[in-house]
Amino acid sequence: DIGAWKRAAYYPANGQTKEQAIQAEAMAVRNAAGIIDGSSFGKIEIHGPDAAEFLERFFTGSYKTQKVGRCRYVMLLDDSGVIADDGIASRLADDLFYLSIGTSNAAAVYREMQRSQQMWQLDIGLVNVTGAFGAINIAGPSARAILSALTELDLSYESFPISSVRESHVAGVEARLIRVAFVSDVGYEMHIPMAHVPHVWNALLEAGKQHGLRPFGSDTQRLLRLEMGHPMPGVDTDGLTNPFEIGADW
Repeated sequence: DIGAWKRAAYYPANGQTKEQAIQAEAMAVRNAAGIIDGSSFGKIEIHGPDAAEFLERFFTGSYKTQKVGRCRYVMLLDDSGVIADDGIASRLADDLFYLSIGTSNAAAVYREMQRSQQMWQLDIGLVNVTGAFGAINIAGPSARAILSALTELDLSYESFPISSVRESHVAGVEARLIRVAFVSDVGYEMHIPMAHVPHVWNALLEAGKQHGLRPFGSDTQRLLRLEMGHPMPGVDTDGLTNPFEIGADW
């Protein structure tokens, strides 16, 4: 249970204990590749000329200087400076940001964004697309080779570096691809229309057979992101934690 959603915790093979399954999934991501369903992430579009201004008021960080095709980390604080949530803002156009945020706080964050807009009256529109887009993350040393078989997009580091976003097709489906490094140095997050998630998921599994690709669950994700040094609001933080206490002073 994560918020209002059910997510796979782990995928045990026959006879495996929970701990054995999690370790096997983690080793697959470290040595080959893994995929995880992230469809429950909150997803919000901010449209309009004042989209960057809205983000700068609502989150910490600077977004007016963010270039189209690039992503930036967002952190949400409450009025006392306590960490409430975090996520990624991808700039798809001068007047369009695509925001992905935590599963459990998605509805509350969207509601707070609407409340803030009622006060600020900026020239923007907010669209909650959480249920419209599914998300799959493929991560690990073989992730690039596997995904390359399903897309014409140039996945090289020079063309598609970390913290970038691109729009292309994966297995024939329109996708927003975000270059993330949450559980591995090599990772690609695909946001696709929800109805097409099973098709893309199965296509990835088929393309990854020869590379040792396997699914991994949220328990494994938490282990891997800890190893990468990424704190998770609400798990590693409590109702008093500020950014300086988790090394997020940047």
